[in-house]
Amino acid sequence: MKKLFCLFFILIMLLSGCIRYDEHIYINQDGSGRVIFKMGFADETGMFEGGFKEITAEIERESKEALKASRGIIFVDSKSYVNAGVEWSEFVLEFESLEELVHALEYDIAFSPGGMGFIKESDHFFYRRTLPPSDFASSDDFGLGFDEYIPLDILGPYLADTYWGYTVTFPGHILETDVLGDEVNQEFNTVHWSIEVMDLLTNGKDMWAKIAL
Repeated sequence: MKKLFCLFFILIMLLSGCIRYDEHIYINQDGSGRVIFKMGFADETGMFEGGFKEITAEIERESKEALKASRGIIFVDSKSYVNAGVEWSEFVLEFESLEELVHALEYDIAFSPGGMGFIKESDHFFYRRTLPPSDFASSDDFGLGFDEYIPLDILGPYLADTYWGYTVTFPGHILETDVLGDEVNQEFNTVHWSIEVMDLLTNGKDMWAKIAL
């Protein structure tokens, strides 16, 4: 998904309108699961009208090629679509373990997923994902072909009101989490985090949940 992150930051700097990057992970009791990556934006300029279909196909081709060397990761599907005036690009992977997913995301097809783990304790599961702060975004990571850096003080104005949505569906009842209120859905064993991208890059984020066996 490296080009998806590249596209995300380019769109932030070029376009006006709503831009959002979302992840949804479904975890089974054995630590395997499925992850859905989605990026959507309301293109008020018309610059990318209908262009997500071609972009999605290119990212799918490159991701499948990169994943050939990865163990325990399968590229399942990709699609582009328009919903309520927002253009979306969506990708689905299946994984045998979170360790394999982190390795694939970090070294093969994406930016940096940070630390992620799903540990079985005596009477519960414990899930944690830790994203460290970043001083800058490297254009090399975006595959732009030149060795420069984009400091956060320059990115800041473009990142206003831009959010990263992160959702995890667990294999059991949620006993405790760092998220409160409506972001926890006990009926579907789901926790949702919505974080401002600038705050995420500046301060990082520690997300966790304690899950019943």
